[in-house]
Amino acid sequence: MGDLTIPSSILWRTATEFCTEILNELKEKKILLFMNESTKQRLLLQGWYDDLSNLAYLKCVHSIPSNPTYIDLFGILKECGNEMPEVVVAIGGGSTIDMAKACVGLMYLTKKESFEN
Repeated sequence: MGDLTIPSSILWRTATEFCTEILNELKEKKILLFMNESTKQRLLLQGWYDDLSNLAYLKCVHSIPSNPTYIDLFGILKECGNEMPEVVVAIGGGSTIDMAKACVGLMYLTKKESFEN
């Protein structure tokens, strides 16, 4: 079995700089976004979300429960269908970040074949 490596970058930006730069980076990509509606409202990201929706192929997971279970995870994977995202973005707290990490890991390791049935 091969090693699992996930390249990453850490960006230090203001919220405005980040929103502008990330829109340019994500243009025309297949994106899986994890962000609760309450986070979008609290962080004033509706305009950014609308711009992203117009610039990219966006699938958003809005309903992320506190302390998600594997049932929640499998539901999200099934909802995503056969489309593998090019980019996964998670904005929010611990459950949101954990769910995104778990989805990325399982998508990579299984290529989602076992979640479609």
